[in-house]
Amino acid sequence: MTDPNPAGGRRDDSSRVRVEYDTRQVQFASQFIVSGSAEGILLELSGGTVTDDRTGEIILPIQTRVGLTAGGAKRLAEMLLRALEQIPAEGTANPSVHAARLPKLRPH
Repeated sequence: MTDPNPAGGRRDDSSRVRVEYDTRQVQFASQFIVSGSAEGILLELSGGTVTDDRTGEIILPIQTRVGLTAGGAKRLAEMLLRALEQIPAEGTANPSVHAARLPKLRPH
């Protein structure tokens, strides 16, 4: 699911936003560290833990860090909830519904 309004805010039909990707690389995240302060929210994402072969220590490598304002964090939470609501119930006959896809862009 992609939101037609990437910022998650209100749509203003007088201006259009064209989404361009710097990279097509996607990093999977299954572990999250979320912290907050008066300045905003910090979201740190990791694909999961790894074990240091030398010490046996379990390490959580952080691949991505995202800083959000309180308003931005609230919009992200709302968009994530909307995306989750659109996921079909367990046991759906059409597994391709879960396939990731790029947003449809209009040519200039």
